[in-house]
Parts: sequence; structure tokens; C-alpha cells
Amino acid sequence: MEPATGGQEARTRFSAACGMAAPLTFFGTVMILGFLRPDYSHITQLMSELGVPGSPYAIVMDLTGLALTGVLIILFTPAIHAALGKQRGGTVGTILVAVVGLAFMGMAFLPCDAGCVPVTSAGQLHLLLGMAGILITAVAALILAYAMKQSGDWNGYWQYSIATGVAVLLLVPVFPSFSAVQGLTQRVMSGIVFLWTEVVAIRLYRLSSAAHGGTGKSAIGPHEDKGL
Repeated sequence: MEPATGGQEARTRFSAACGMAAPLTFFGTVMILGFLRPDYSHITQLMSELGVPGSPYAIVMDLTGLALTGVLIILFTPAIHAALGKQRGGTVGTILVAVVGLAFMGMAFLPCDAGCVPVTSAGQLHLLLGMAGILITAVAALILAYAMKQSGDWNGYWQYSIATGVAVLLLVPVFPSFSAVQGLTQRVMSGIVFLWTEVVAIRLYRLSSAAHGGTGKSAIGPHEDKGL
């Protein structure tokens, strides 16, 4: 495999940095807006309730917490594809991550109804997109785990990706059972998938930075892997 050029490495680093920024942007927005609203509960209320039309700072949640996060996720996909696109399943996994980004952007323009109780078609689509985003990320993690294992460069990471996908798929069916603490349950599921995003993004950034630092190894080529 031929080494990546300096320009390619720079683009990969930027793409990976976007992946690192996406979870911070999303949860940072949720935490700040939740703090600014004393009436809001992180335990009982869904995160999307911060973006209900007419509520304080709703436009910030919709444009920053959702739309900007979606853009960052989409911008993250070139780094994934550069590292894993030539492995079986790598391209499919990359496309799925991009779909998650589109789902976030869609939620921004299809806001949740009051209390996130689906009344309007927009509110129904918002909830569907939110659940689809979590499920698709879980499937993407499983598919990319297979690509990681094939590459031989991701020992520890592919196992972690499998654990992420399985954990989310096990949690989603029981989510309705925790309606009294649905905010907390949603944050746990979202935290699992966004932590995976952060870990993979940091890994990709380090690989591209190592290549840029003159190691003679490409960010998408073989590397000595010491695992997580």
C-alpha cells in the first residue's frame, strides 16, 4: 500500500478531528442548555426536549447540538474510509456513519413535540430519526469491527467495536421499560455510541499524526498496534 501524501494526511487529520469534536459538541450543548434551564431534568427528560419550538435556547440545541453535530459526523467519514475503506465492510460501515450524520441534521429541522410525545408528523419523524441514529451506529460499529480485524492494525479496537454494537442492541429493546428515567437511559445509550466515535476518531488522528511526523508509515497502512 502506497503511503498517503502530505495533503491526504492533513485531510485525514481534519476529518478525524471532526469525529473527535462531534461527541463534545453534542453533549456539551446538552449539558450547557440543561444547566441554563432549572426546570429541565437530565434524568427524566429526553435530550431532544431542549429543542422543542418555543422553549428557551431551542434554536441553539437544534442548530448546534443536532445540525452541527450531524455535519461533524459526516465530515468524520473520510478518515474512516481512508483507514478501513479497502477492507471488506469498510465502505458500508463508512456509509452508515454518514447516514447517522444525516439523521442528526434531519432531527434539527424536524423538532420534537412538547414533552417529546409524538403528535405532529415532524415530532414522529424526529423520534424515529433519533432511534434510527442509535441503531445504525451500533450496526456500523459491528461492521467496522470486521473491517478493523481484517486490517490487522486495530487489535483491541475491533473487540471494543463489537462490544459497543452488542451493548446498544441489547439496550434498545428495554428502553421503553425505563420510561420513568428515560432521560438517563437515553444518555447511557447515546454515551456508548458517542464514546465509540471518540475512541475511533482519536485512533485515526494519532495514526495520521504519526504518518505526518515522518515515521514513514501511512495513516492507512500497516502500523504496530498495541491495542487500546
